[in-house]
Amino acid sequence: MLLYLVIHLKDKDIFAFQTLYKKHFGVEISNQQALENGLKLLRLMEIVYKPMTLEDLDAVRVRQKVLLTLKLRTVAGKRSKQ
Repeated sequence: MLLYLVIHLKDKDIFAFQTLYKKHFGVEISNQQALENGLKLLRLMEIVYKPMTLEDLDAVRVRQKVLLTLKLRTVAGKRSKQ
């Protein structure tokens, strides 16, 4: 079952999007274009963004420790050969 959020943009949000768009791309866009592009961006974020669970965070921390250990061993190995 797919569940879609109904998203509405306030006028101030549309204006903010227009301002950011002009600053980044150097092009002014209409309110309608800003609304459409803003909604598309929010929909993309809804699809792509997945909050990290505590289990995911723990797994990341374990990987970081392993990588740090490997890096330290590599650096220590290079120093001992010099």
